[in-house]
Amino acid sequence: QMWDEASQDCMDPESGLQEDQRMQGLANLHKNFKRGDSWKELANECKMNSSVLQTTVSRYNTDASNGKDTLFGKNSMYLTPLTEGPFYAINLDMVGNKYWPTPCMSLGGIVVEGSTGRAISEKTGKPIPGLYAAGRSAVGIASNYYVSGLSLGDCIFSGRRAGRHAGSQ
Repeated sequence: QMWDEASQDCMDPESGLQEDQRMQGLANLHKNFKRGDSWKELANECKMNSSVLQTTVSRYNTDASNGKDTLFGKNSMYLTPLTEGPFYAINLDMVGNKYWPTPCMSLGGIVVEGSTGRAISEKTGKPIPGLYAAGRSAVGIASNYYVSGLSLGDCIFSGRRAGRHAGSQ
Protein backbone atom coordinates (compact mmCIF):
# COMPACT_ATOMS: atom_id res chain seq x y z
CA GLN A 1 0.00 0.00 0.00
CA MET A 2 2.78 2.48 0.91
CA TRP A 3 4.57 1.62 -2.35
CA ASP A 4 1.46 2.47 -4.35
CA GLU A 5 0.93 5.71 -2.41
CA ALA A 6 4.55 6.78 -3.03
CA SER A 7 4.18 5.99 -6.73
CA GLN A 8 0.95 8.01 -6.94
CA ASP A 9 2.62 10.96 -5.15
CA CYS A 10 5.45 10.89 -7.69
CA MET A 11 2.97 11.11 -10.56
CA ASP A 12 0.77 13.81 -9.01
CA PRO A 13 1.87 17.40 -9.85
CA GLU A 14 -0.19 18.56 -6.83
CA SER A 15 1.69 16.29 -4.37
CA GLY A 16 4.02 19.07 -3.24
CA LEU A 17 7.05 17.40 -4.81
CA GLN A 18 9.08 19.28 -7.41
CA GLU A 19 9.14 17.83 -10.94
CA ASP A 20 12.75 16.62 -10.60
CA GLN A 21 11.88 14.98 -7.27
CA ARG A 22 8.92 13.22 -8.86
CA MET A 23 11.10 11.93 -11.74
CA GLN A 24 13.82 10.69 -9.37
CA GLY A 25 11.19 9.13 -7.16
CA LEU A 26 9.62 7.26 -10.07
CA ALA A 27 13.02 6.05 -11.31
CA ASN A 28 13.88 4.73 -7.86
CA LEU A 29 10.45 3.21 -7.23
CA HIS A 30 10.34 1.38 -10.53
CA LYS A 31 13.98 0.70 -11.51
CA ASN A 32 16.13 0.85 -8.37
CA PHE A 33 14.53 -1.53 -5.91
CA LYS A 34 14.58 -5.04 -4.52
CA ARG A 35 11.41 -6.94 -3.61
CA GLY A 36 10.65 -9.81 -1.27
CA ASP A 37 7.45 -11.47 -0.12
CA SER A 38 9.01 -11.89 3.34
CA TRP A 39 11.66 -9.97 5.28
CA LYS A 40 14.02 -12.94 4.88
CA GLU A 41 13.52 -12.93 1.11
CA LEU A 42 14.08 -9.16 0.93
CA ALA A 43 17.26 -9.48 3.02
CA ASN A 44 18.55 -12.17 0.68
CA GLU A 45 17.76 -10.00 -2.37
CA CYS A 46 19.70 -7.12 -0.77
CA LYS A 47 22.54 -9.38 0.38
CA MET A 48 21.83 -8.42 4.00
CA ASN A 49 21.95 -10.48 7.17
CA SER A 50 18.33 -11.64 7.38
CA SER A 51 18.32 -12.13 11.16
CA VAL A 52 19.47 -8.54 11.71
CA LEU A 53 16.78 -7.19 9.37
CA GLN A 54 14.09 -9.38 10.95
CA THR A 55 15.12 -8.30 14.47
CA THR A 56 15.09 -4.62 13.46
CA VAL A 57 11.68 -4.88 11.78
CA SER A 58 10.28 -6.83 14.73
CA ARG A 59 11.38 -4.09 17.13
CA TYR A 60 9.94 -1.41 14.83
CA ASN A 61 6.63 -3.29 14.52
CA THR A 62 6.36 -3.64 18.31
CA ASP A 63 7.00 0.10 18.69
CA ALA A 64 4.50 0.91 15.92
CA SER A 65 1.84 -1.25 17.58
CA ASN A 66 2.51 0.48 20.90
CA GLY A 67 2.45 3.93 19.27
CA LYS A 68 5.95 4.89 20.51
CA ASP A 69 9.26 4.68 18.64
CA THR A 70 11.75 3.74 21.37
CA LEU A 71 14.79 3.83 19.09
CA PHE A 72 14.57 7.10 17.12
CA GLY A 73 11.56 8.93 18.59
CA LYS A 74 9.67 8.96 15.28
CA ASN A 75 6.35 10.81 15.56
CA SER A 76 3.62 8.27 16.35
CA MET A 77 1.42 9.54 13.51
CA TYR A 78 4.00 8.07 11.08
CA LEU A 79 4.33 4.68 12.79
CA THR A 80 2.73 1.86 10.81
CA PRO A 81 3.48 -1.81 11.48
CA LEU A 82 5.12 -3.44 8.45
CA THR A 83 3.56 -6.89 8.56
CA GLU A 84 2.17 -7.75 5.14
CA GLY A 85 4.39 -8.20 2.10
CA PRO A 86 5.52 -7.68 -0.44
CA PHE A 87 8.34 -5.61 1.05
CA TYR A 88 10.63 -3.31 -0.93
CA ALA A 89 14.05 -1.73 -0.49
CA ILE A 90 15.47 1.16 -2.52
CA ASN A 91 19.22 1.59 -2.99
CA LEU A 92 20.09 5.07 -1.71
CA ASP A 93 23.85 4.51 -1.88
CA MET A 94 25.57 7.68 -3.08
CA VAL A 95 28.41 5.70 -4.72
CA GLY A 96 27.87 3.49 -7.75
CA ASN A 97 24.14 4.15 -7.92
CA LYS A 98 23.09 5.01 -11.46
CA TYR A 99 19.88 6.59 -10.11
CA TRP A 100 21.79 9.10 -8.00
CA PRO A 101 21.10 11.78 -7.01
CA THR A 102 18.35 10.15 -5.09
CA PRO A 103 15.67 12.34 -3.55
CA CYS A 104 16.99 12.10 -0.02
CA MET A 105 18.20 15.06 1.96
CA SER A 106 17.40 16.63 5.24
CA LEU A 107 15.96 20.11 5.37
CA GLY A 108 16.07 21.70 8.79
CA GLY A 109 15.77 18.82 11.17
CA ILE A 110 17.55 19.66 14.42
CA VAL A 111 16.76 22.87 16.27
CA VAL A 112 19.97 24.61 17.31
CA GLU A 113 20.98 27.48 19.54
CA GLY A 114 21.43 30.42 17.18
CA SER A 115 24.67 31.78 18.60
CA THR A 116 26.52 28.46 18.98
CA GLY A 117 24.97 25.75 16.78
CA ARG A 118 24.48 23.52 19.83
CA ALA A 119 21.58 21.11 19.44
CA ILE A 120 18.54 21.92 21.55
CA SER A 121 16.99 19.11 23.58
CA GLU A 122 13.39 18.45 22.57
CA LYS A 123 12.60 17.45 26.17
CA THR A 124 14.24 20.31 28.08
CA GLY A 125 14.42 23.05 25.45
CA LYS A 126 18.04 23.69 26.49
CA PRO A 127 21.30 23.26 24.57
CA ILE A 128 22.98 19.86 24.85
CA PRO A 129 26.64 20.37 25.83
CA GLY A 130 29.04 19.05 23.17
CA LEU A 131 26.34 18.21 20.59
CA TYR A 132 26.24 20.42 17.50
CA ALA A 133 24.32 20.37 14.23
CA ALA A 134 25.14 22.24 11.05
CA GLY A 135 24.21 22.36 7.37
CA ARG A 136 21.14 20.52 6.19
CA SER A 137 20.87 18.49 9.40
CA ALA A 138 20.07 21.67 11.33
CA VAL A 139 17.33 24.27 11.13
CA GLY A 140 18.58 27.00 8.81
CA ILE A 141 17.85 29.11 5.76
CA ALA A 142 16.62 26.18 3.64
CA SER A 143 14.58 24.45 6.35
CA ASN A 144 11.32 24.33 4.44
CA TYR A 145 12.38 24.41 0.81
CA TYR A 146 15.62 23.89 -1.07
CA VAL A 147 16.89 26.29 -3.71
CA SER A 148 19.94 25.01 -5.56
CA GLY A 149 23.11 26.65 -4.27
CA LEU A 150 21.50 28.18 -1.21
CA SER A 151 22.81 25.49 1.13
CA LEU A 152 26.48 26.18 0.49
CA GLY A 153 26.56 29.50 2.33
CA ASP A 154 24.30 28.25 5.11
CA CYS A 155 26.39 25.10 5.58
CA ILE A 156 29.68 27.03 5.71
CA PHE A 157 28.29 29.57 8.15
CA SER A 158 26.62 27.07 10.48
CA GLY A 159 29.60 24.69 10.41
CA ARG A 160 32.00 27.52 11.17
CA ARG A 161 29.76 28.81 13.98
CA ALA A 162 29.60 25.35 15.58
CA GLY A 163 33.34 24.79 15.12
CA ARG A 164 34.20 28.12 16.70
CA HIS A 165 32.04 27.41 19.72
CA ALA A 166 33.27 23.85 20.15
CA GLY A 167 36.88 25.05 19.87
CA SER A 168 36.32 27.62 22.59
CA GLN A 169 35.09 25.06 25.09
